[in-house]
Amino acid sequence: MQYKKSGFLIALDHFGGNNCSIEYLKNLPIDIVKFDIEYTKYIKNETYKIVLKNLLDLCEHLNIKTMIKFIDREDLYHDFVAMNPTYIEGFYVSKPKNINQIISKKGEDNDEIR
Repeated sequence: MQYKKSGFLIALDHFGGNNCSIEYLKNLPIDIVKFDIEYTKYIKNETYKIVLKNLLDLCEHLNIKTMIKFIDREDLYHDFVAMNPTYIEGFYVSKPKNINQIISKKGEDNDEIR
């Protein structure tokens, strides 16, 4: 897989939504799964919670990183952190930043820019 040698990753967005099937996990070399917004909207629904937890476990067993998006409230933050995804994003975690803010922050932290 030449793309991996060049440092590229493949992300599957809107996973678990209407047009993003589990078939992709079986047939494509996916590196990260970004879950559909429905899981954030309906996480208080027990069925959604069970499905998401099992999909997170499946991805972990397949060595696929996971991301849950649109975390905009403290209660959502705690719900999703308890499920142990690889990444979370949303306004509760951090407001969007322009590239100059990110670069200056990375320089302050002495971190690599990726």
